[in-house]
Amino acid sequence: MDRISRCTWSSHVHYDPSQLRIIFFSSAPIWVPFLQALVKDVVCDVVGVVTMPDRPSGRGMKMQPNIIKQTARDLWVADQNIQTPSRLHPEKSSTGKNFYSRLQEKEADYYVVIAYGKIVPQALLDLPKIMPVNIHGSLLPALRGASPIQSYFLDHEPLLETKNQKKETWITLIRMVHELDAWDILATKAFPVPFVRTSYDIIKEMEKQWPAFLISTLVAFPKWYIEPESQDATSVTFCWKFEKEDGSIDPYVDTLSDIYQKYRAFALRPKIFFSLGEKRVIVEELILDQVIYWQYPNDPLFSSDHTLHPSVISLYVKPSGKSRMDWQSFVHWYLHKS
Repeated sequence: MDRISRCTWSSHVHYDPSQLRIIFFSSAPIWVPFLQALVKDVVCDVVGVVTMPDRPSGRGMKMQPNIIKQTARDLWVADQNIQTPSRLHPEKSSTGKNFYSRLQEKEADYYVVIAYGKIVPQALLDLPKIMPVNIHGSLLPALRGASPIQSYFLDHEPLLETKNQKKETWITLIRMVHELDAWDILATKAFPVPFVRTSYDIIKEMEKQWPAFLISTLVAFPKWYIEPESQDATSVTFCWKFEKEDGSIDPYVDTLSDIYQKYRAFALRPKIFFSLGEKRVIVEELILDQVIYWQYPNDPLFSSDHTLHPSVISLYVKPSGKSRMDWQSFVHWYLHKS
């Protein structure tokens, strides 16, 4: 009835399909809920899934499908609609040309691209009838790039929250172009980030809130309910992909403020760690008393005799080759044996 009510001579809606044909591009496990939501929603018709090629994994190093590919199969997406191209550009290889032709045949309304792992050439981005959409974990144009959620925590001092000092992070839906995270903003959504939240918590919150937000935006845009906004080029900042070594800390020297920022940023991966001889000790859990922390933010995590910072409520670590253990067990059992 909503569609019929707009079928008038004065309507601005020129294309209003009963189902939106969508091709989903992704390779990361954390985006599985998005694929599940798109496949299950009656308004969406997932006509293609694009992910990374199978790779050797496990003890026997057997070829294993990417988690997105396996999820698509579990959702009864036909194998002929699941593609794992090694090359994308249609003008640079026969593989890319064949991939372009297969996408063209799908006549998709939208591409939904989230952490795919390859740069999608402009020739492919021009194919969807409506547009290619990307989901980004910051309020663009701030923190363009590969690690907006981690960089959010590293770029913000973990301040004591008051009524007038609430922290929040954002997600942004954008119309994709070849330039990184640069095109028009379709919609944004904010949610709070309490002191105890980490990047892992943000990801879990995204899994609950983002799929419905994405689908409602995809449905609303063709009806002209959404007016895209251009980004302010003078406010652009960038972030980069992090490596394992970026999680290194020195708990005898680094301030608790710096350590806690890293812990919150890298809680999902690559995790923070300190070295003990030639072995690494991963910090699995770090919970602080917010009020006491604020009194000593510039003190190290622990002193030379392994006494913890007074604000630490809970600290769990995992030495190389060992199970996770609390700090007392680490000091009185692991260090004593070492």
